[in-house]
Order: sequence, then C-alpha cells, then structure tokens
Amino acid sequence: MPSVRLLVFTLLLAGALAAGSPAHAQQSSDELADALEEVGAAYGERYVQPAVNALGADLNSGFFHKATVGEGLLPLVDVYAGVKAFGTLVPEEERTLSLSYQTEQEVTYQDETYPADVTYEIDEAPTVFGEQEPGQVTGTATFEDDDGQERTKEVSLDLLSGVYEVPAVPLGTPQVGVGVPMIGTHVSVRYLPRIGYGGLGSVQFAGGGVRHDVSSYIPLLPLGLSAYGFYQSLSIEGDQAGEVLDLSAYALGVSASKSFLVATVYGGLQYERTTAEVAYSFDPPGDEIDAQSVAFDLTGENSFRALAGVSVGLGPAVLNVDLSQGQRTVLSAGLGVSL
Repeated sequence: MPSVRLLVFTLLLAGALAAGSPAHAQQSSDELADALEEVGAAYGERYVQPAVNALGADLNSGFFHKATVGEGLLPLVDVYAGVKAFGTLVPEEERTLSLSYQTEQEVTYQDETYPADVTYEIDEAPTVFGEQEPGQVTGTATFEDDDGQERTKEVSLDLLSGVYEVPAVPLGTPQVGVGVPMIGTHVSVRYLPRIGYGGLGSVQFAGGGVRHDVSSYIPLLPLGLSAYGFYQSLSIEGDQAGEVLDLSAYALGVSASKSFLVATVYGGLQYERTTAEVAYSFDPPGDEIDAQSVAFDLTGENSFRALAGVSVGLGPAVLNVDLSQGQRTVLSAGLGVSL
C-alpha cells in the first residue's frame, strides 16, 4: 500500500505545482504588492487572509518522517539532509469574499467635486486565490452640495482579480538536521533564499526546531514516541513596494512511529499558530486623496491537525509522504539522505 499512497500523492502534488503558474490579473502587475496598493484595509484583510491560511499550513508541515532519534547508518549521530514539499488545498469558500464597508471618497456631482461618505457592498468578489475576472463593488455616496443639501449618488468600482488561481498552494524548502541518539534529541533547520513565488512576489523564509525522543522514558513501549517544537518566519516582498507580508509560524506536537523492514509508519497530533503583519501603501484612485499607509495583523485559521504518513528507506535514501487534516488539508512529501 505505500506505493499506492505515494502514487496518489505524487499525482495530487504535481497537479498543484502545475496549476501554480501566476494568474494574469487585470491590474498593472501580477504581484500581490501592486494589487494591494489599489485597496484599503477593510477589503485588503479579507483579500489576503486565504494566503496567510495556506502559507501557514504549508510551513507547519513535514517536520519529521519518524519519531525516534537514531537507528541510522551512523552509530553516534543521526543526520538528515533533503527537500520537503507541501501543498495546502484551498477551500472553495476562500476563493471569494463578501463585504460591506464604509470609506471616504471624492465624488463628482453636476461638474463639482465633493467629499463623500461611501458605503460599499461587495458580493462574492475574488480573493487572492480567486478567479482572474475582477470583482465588482457598488456603493452609495452621501454628501452635501454647495447649497448645504444632502445628496446621494450611486457609484461603482472594479475590484481586484485573483492573483494566484490554484487548487492547492505549493511550497518547498531544503531541510537539514542532526540528532544525537545518546540524548535523544534532533535539531532541524530550514532555509529558503529569496526567490520569485508565482504572482505573490518574492518569498524568503527560515526556521528550525527540536524533536526529543521520549520512548526511552517508557519501558516496553512498542513504538517510537517523541515531542517536538518548530518556529519559522516568512516574508513576501514586491519589486518596488518592499516587504508586504511578514509571517511567523510555530508548531508544538507529539509523534509516534513504527518500523517494518524498509518502511516506517508514522503519525502525530499538532497544535500550531500562524500570525502575519501586512503593510503597504494604498493609493486611492484619482488625485484628490493622498496615498495612505495601511497596516493590519492577521491570524491563520489552522490551529490543530492530525497527520499520518509512511517513509521508505533504501540504503541512505529516504522518501516519505503524509497527509494532515485540521482546518486545512495538507499533503507533504520529503526526499533526502539519512545517515
């Protein structure tokens, strides 16, 4: 059965990666930073939230392929070096957003321009992972004319299209680790230099964690058992706008594994949290309102997951795949060398 699971996973992840080409959005560029410059905070928060959910779920995946420390080819150390790949499925409800909000805007009435309070209504417009057709918003502007009379005017604006239209959000990173069986502790490090990431801009992240084998504290335990903790940070930048999104993710969990010849079955329970700071310059349409600095914080929706997987070792080469389920579904795979 491991070969069947591996085939299914490979096909799903390959499909996510193939679909990961950037959408040709209707704005001036296909980067997240340029898209956000066109909208204020109320809309921007809902537009970006799915990206925080997906990237946080990706980062908090694929930490291990066994619970024990040791049992490798080297007697005194447990060394691993490889590449991890993840794909978080994007729920259908995160492809659109609906919102009602108020803002200030200049409106034209009988060839005169007036400052107005505008109430906007958005109905199922695309999020960052939505379709390439831009959304629509309708609004009612309320203002006073030169005679002091209160007036209303219907206004409408085009919204952003989706930036990165995919069924799943893929991400990959190198991972290296060194464990000391004598103390039952394994330390892992992840690092990805700044690279272009689809339509979202350029991405860089780094992180690491510790896993401790607690099996030795429980005599006659028929499987390996460990506890672990990981912390990672990720940033997204636009070419001209600088850093737009700064994301931090941490995870705490317990894992168990059981080896059978060349295969190891493993699983775990994990608590996690993802937070993000978003900052950009909002340049409203027209010349009447100056550009504004917009900043807000978001929290990823995934907080708990259960996972199960299998790893296969052929000499020093190790291949593992697992599936985790919480508020998000994540497929994870790793290919590396274990000594």
